[in-house]
Amino acid sequence: MPIKRELSSEAFEQLEESDKELYEQAGDVYKLITVNVGALKRAKDHQANERKKALAELHEARQKLKELESQESERQEKKLKESGDFKEYEAKLKAKHAKELEAKEALIKERDHKILGKHAYDKAYGIAKEISTVPDLLADKIAMSLGAEYDSEGGVEVYVKDAQGKKSVDGYDVLTKKFREDTKYKDIIIQTKATGGASHGLGSQSDGSRDAFPKSIAGTSTGGNLDYTKCSDQQLVAAVDAAFGKD
Repeated sequence: MPIKRELSSEAFEQLEESDKELYEQAGDVYKLITVNVGALKRAKDHQANERKKALAELHEARQKLKELESQESERQEKKLKESGDFKEYEAKLKAKHAKELEAKEALIKERDHKILGKHAYDKAYGIAKEISTVPDLLADKIAMSLGAEYDSEGGVEVYVKDAQGKKSVDGYDVLTKKFREDTKYKDIIIQTKATGGASHGLGSQSDGSRDAFPKSIAGTSTGGNLDYTKCSDQQLVAAVDAAFGKD
């Protein structure tokens, strides 16, 4: 690039600092300090070449340093492998990794257990709400007969369990029928024509009217009725277990 004898203020400001030293201000412009343009250009070219050479030497030095560091690292690793210290360190590292992996797998297993359990309970509650006047109580019983697992696409499948706790060939209709016909729960089962009437268990009144939710249950361990609207959850569960059994 040719060296100009005269530059405007804007052109001067765009120069590199080393080039600015070649000019001096003369009013509103900047002029070359000397008129020996050829010598100046040769000086600039020499300076540029020296810079390129220095950069090349620096790059080469860095590459050599990198190679030396790599060789030293390999040498140290080989030395450690030949000693008992490295073997002990390797064993500790593997044990630490296995422990971390085990902890991570336990967290995943716990998370999956909660997710699958929630899906099974939600399904159980849906069935209990359909057939019972007290779904909050019957849902826990039904949930014991349900299981859940992930399918091949990552979704959740809820299924009916058999006596061994494995997936049964029976569907929800069989499970629903089982609870409808279980005499332990007859007082809280919503009766249908198929089960012998349209009464709603404890929710039915002598005048034929139906309550949406029964207010008490007979047959508790105390021999009296338990008012649903005033008791605690623990008292409610205990009353139902006492009346219908825990199974």
